[in-house]
Amino acid sequence: MSAHNKPYDLNLAHRECDDPGSGGTIVVDRYGVTVPMAIAASGETGTLGRPARSGQKVVLAAASVSAGADRTITVTGGVGVDSYTSMLFDAADECVILEGVPSGDDHQWTLIVADGATLS
Repeated sequence: MSAHNKPYDLNLAHRECDDPGSGGTIVVDRYGVTVPMAIAASGETGTLGRPARSGQKVVLAAASVSAGADRTITVTGGVGVDSYTSMLFDAADECVILEGVPSGDDHQWTLIVADGATLS
């Protein structure tokens, strides 16, 4: 891959990550990961760990939500200056976009967009 083709090649890269399901951990192992969640039951849970480095991005999207279903994602280290620790998805098409930023000797997520999901 030559340097002038890198943006094009990165644009073609597969960016979807499998939904770990209820009780699972979302793993962000590359730049620009999208997690299309299929939410099937009430009270589903999940975990999102801290980003490994600055600039990592993750899109959490409720791709499908059954009637009365919801999923709460707990975020290790919190999100942004408000330190939100959970995100509730209870309707299809809700999404949250996060980016990794430096935080002391570690990294944390900062909020770019919250469309419909409830952060607390």
